[in-house]
Amino acid sequence: MILIVDDEPAVLAYMEICVRQLGLTPVKADSVHDAIGKLQSSGPLRLLITDISMPGHDGLYLAEQARKRTPDLPVLFVSGHAPDLPGLSDWLDRSRVRFLKKPFSAEEIRLEVERLIA
Repeated sequence: MILIVDDEPAVLAYMEICVRQLGLTPVKADSVHDAIGKLQSSGPLRLLITDISMPGHDGLYLAEQARKRTPDLPVLFVSGHAPDLPGLSDWLDRSRVRFLKKPFSAEEIRLEVERLIA
């Protein structure tokens, strides 16, 4: 399962299309709360793609929760903000973690997903 999380419906739909074009099956969540529920009720997770800045808990918190279940889980963080957000640099030092700045192209997300799940 590829879990895609973003609180912006248009971005979430775009990422879903990009992932489907790779022949992968995404599961969408529009909040961290929704995503945690899907983590608990779903099968094995292959990749987490999450926005960093969302209301309530952020994508960094979500990634931490997901890695408790799957310690080597690949994570692709996306954000319209610079990659120097507090806490992100600690994540980027970990293995199998990437950052993609919004807006991004379908080709950019394809390359990042392929790098992470190869």
